Amino acid sequence: MPTIPQQRPTSPDVIIIGGGVIGLSIAWDLAGQGASVRVLEQGQFGQEASWAGAGILPPGNPEWARTPEARLRAASHVLWTDWTERLRAETGIDNGYSRCGGLEIRANGAASELDAEVAAWRVEGVIVETPDLDELRDRFPALHPNITSGYVLPELGQVRNPRHLKALFAACASRGVDLRAGNPVVAFDRDGDRITAARTTGEEHHAAEFVV
Repeated sequence: MPTIPQQRPTSPDVIIIGGGVIGLSIAWDLAGQGASVRVLEQGQFGQEASWAGAGILPPGNPEWARTPEARLRAASHVLWTDWTERLRAETGIDNGYSRCGGLEIRANGAASELDAEVAAWRVEGVIVETPDLDELRDRFPALHPNITSGYVLPELGQVRNPRHLKALFAACASRGVDLRAGNPVVAFDRDGDRITAARTTGEEHHAAEFVV
């Protein structure tokens, strides 16, 4: 994805290190709140872990989540539909998000092997379906004969990573985010425990706040 040339402040309000899904999402949201934002990406935008991921989005339940990971996952689960609609409205790009459901299976083992996982999902208040083996094969006839057990998460979602990244990049550009590819950060300047500048090859970037 190309760098977008626009007129921007020399020192933005916020500098974000990394232009994957997380960095671009933060940039888009902050720019929507009126902040001036610069994103420094060491390579090309969205071409590393964000591109390689399968886009699988496990479900969650905010009312039942207890651990930090479960709370974050549950909050994300709730937000995905609205996030997708906002991106589509702003950019015209469909990121391919859907709550398609997911199937977890085990092969050549006792049917009870998945019991702990099923119990953990239910403790979180997540909907889990546990068909017996005959029903499982009726619902999913392509299953290999050595599959011995499985469960279904009907609220599991998936997003098409390349399309989602394209939408985020376009949304950031439309909000005036300073998107700088090929800018690896090699050092930080600090004042006590606070970052005051990020150094790339031959350039120093100052901002009021940094997201690393």
